[in-house]
Amino acid sequence: MVWPWQTSRTRSCIKSQARSLLSKTAIGLDPRYADAYADLAMSEYFVEDETGDLAMGKAAEQAAQKSVELDPHLAMAYATRGFLRLNLHFDWVGAESDYRQALALEPANSRVLTRYTTPSAGGSASGSVASPPTRQFLRKSRDICHYNRQNNRGASN
Repeated sequence: MVWPWQTSRTRSCIKSQARSLLSKTAIGLDPRYADAYADLAMSEYFVEDETGDLAMGKAAEQAAQKSVELDPHLAMAYATRGFLRLNLHFDWVGAESDYRQALALEPANSRVLTRYTTPSAGGSASGSVASPPTRQFLRKSRDICHYNRQNNRGASN
């Protein structure tokens, strides 16, 4: 049985995979193209998020790090690495540092500002990464994961 949310998630995953392929093509044409590595990192993160493939998360982190190494003056490189630190490892301190570096490089970059202040990513409207999630949030997240595991045991992918 296919649930309605699974079809939109599948489309999202396919789009992320296509974007990943485009980024890899750009990197093939210019291996020093830091923007392409930042895009590749985000695409691979979203594929990992949709599929649960932990290797894609590692690949995303490596691409983000490569982006920073290739162009230490690229704000999106730091914003991408900060996003991954926050969403893959809940590394609030590392994410805060990367977001601040990105904003120092490009204070008016809307993509950086959006990632830095997105409440779902741990940010606040004041422009700083919030403190770690509350126990209530963690408990609710655990309960949702447990519920999904229990109700999807017989489901096929």
